[in-house]
Amino acid sequence: MGPRSPPDARARATHQPSTTAHDAPKRRPMPSYPGSLTAALTALLALWAAWVQPAAALANTGASLGPGRGGGGGGPGAGAGALQRRRSAAGSCVAPKPLSQVLLNRWGCQQYRWMCVDQQQFITYDPKYNPRLSRDKPLKFDVKEMVYNWPNPWGNGDKFEAGRDIRIPHVVIRANTSEECCEDLQRPAFSACTSPIVVWQRWLYNVGEVFETSYNHMHAAFREGLYDPAHTLVVATPHGLRLPGFAGVFFESVFNYKVTSLAEFSERPRGEPEPSGATAEGVRHRCFEVVTLCKFRNRKDDGTSAAGEHLLQHYADRLPPVGAAFGAKGADQDRSGLRVVIASRPNATGRAILNEEELLEACNGLDLKDATVKEALRGGPGGGLASVSRLVCIAHVFGRDIFYDMALAKATDVLVATHGAAGYHSFMMPRGSSLVEVLPLRFNHQWAEGYYAKMLELDKKVFYWSIWIHDPANSAASAFESSDVFRHEFTHREHHVRLPWSALRQHLLGILRVGGDPASYKAAYVSGDHAINDSGQPVEHRPKVGRNGWEHFRPGQGDGGGAEEDEDEGTGGDGE
Repeated sequence: MGPRSPPDARARATHQPSTTAHDAPKRRPMPSYPGSLTAALTALLALWAAWVQPAAALANTGASLGPGRGGGGGGPGAGAGALQRRRSAAGSCVAPKPLSQVLLNRWGCQQYRWMCVDQQQFITYDPKYNPRLSRDKPLKFDVKEMVYNWPNPWGNGDKFEAGRDIRIPHVVIRANTSEECCEDLQRPAFSACTSPIVVWQRWLYNVGEVFETSYNHMHAAFREGLYDPAHTLVVATPHGLRLPGFAGVFFESVFNYKVTSLAEFSERPRGEPEPSGATAEGVRHRCFEVVTLCKFRNRKDDGTSAAGEHLLQHYADRLPPVGAAFGAKGADQDRSGLRVVIASRPNATGRAILNEEELLEACNGLDLKDATVKEALRGGPGGGLASVSRLVCIAHVFGRDIFYDMALAKATDVLVATHGAAGYHSFMMPRGSSLVEVLPLRFNHQWAEGYYAKMLELDKKVFYWSIWIHDPANSAASAFESSDVFRHEFTHREHHVRLPWSALRQHLLGILRVGGDPASYKAAYVSGDHAINDSGQPVEHRPKVGRNGWEHFRPGQGDGGGAEEDEDEGTGGDGE
């Protein structure tokens, strides 16, 4: 399928680039007329030549704009160049289906026609923005809210005064000129088969934010069939920084082609056409019939579990076995032990569980045949955990191997983690499993309720439990707390914790008693047993989800609850 000409090319002169001198049809010498009449006839003849000049030699992918006489190419100088069609190196291909207006609105998009990308700038060849033909300027695309936190080895950059909400440059969208420096911009071939969607994501270097925002939105639209995955996804990274590896893993599960950064996608050619996994043609292209710019600011709170399940299915053949991590009796098919994973942060500057080894020893030593334990479990439905005979507890450092992390999450019954990005692995855990989130001393309730508590409650696949540190003796200062560069409003978020075994034991027994049964978890939730402090006392902690919450759950009710986007006002992300 070849590219289409600009709209109303023959009917409106402003939508048809003029021909070059050497392309104009031969004609007889102009008779001698009075000066004004000669000028008028000359203008009419030039206009006629532009209209009747063949606009395109039919091909399958490209449209080319010839060079102008002003010394460059394709610009608004005299003779800007006629649109021509020519076959691309890839031969015939099929253009992706146009994006629906519903999707464009949902993703905050604007579309542009006849556009090239060059060093993270956007160059329009649309005649309606040609300064010689029109007074209109290209539509701007506002990304002032697309801030990011400073990427660094010490975790989320928002903990530093100068590391939070860093602004990015505005998007440059300009008309083409006669002085373009590269051949592909002087004589652009506009691909109809590669249709880029260029996206901006707020807090791009936080894995949880990317999952919960852009990826979750994309997955929902993918499930609804709102876009053709044959579009090419391009991520506008701040200042051309590297695309984080997790972003490529997430996005390539819902798009056909390789996901790349705008900096890579728009870099200038270095000679012969280079192979590319990001285009339909299989070689690099920088000019396209349609380019779509979109931005993702707000998290999508529901659907995270479905998005996680999609990743597990899409990458099933790349997930390694993890049974060995749970010991000799922890083979992948062995489900006789309740698998408990403590998210370890050995090199973290904040939010580490300082008594991790003590907890692992006590957890693995919990005797489920003990009389007091049996008494604590009495009255539970058993459900999917009826066959559990022991606890198998390990520590794991997330973030080193994304496919191993995904496989481990898939095999985990209970994830224990301080507030932070490790919690997003709960979106890939089995139905009826549990996340135990540990909140540091004086942690902000509003912040806690806006992330995993809310998202898991909306989906109702994984149960949420929390332990709040209230005793200062169970808290320790983070590494940068006394530093002048530390952002002191985040002091309480960054505290290290000492998690009493008694509090974790209380929740583990509650999880065993619930047995993976939603109705039983609802009872624990309504009674307040799901949220306790470090001494085991109830803490009032329920996110605002209206009638989509556990209090209104009925047996047999499906997952999720149609939540709206979360209008976050700048928390800086959910931690590293």
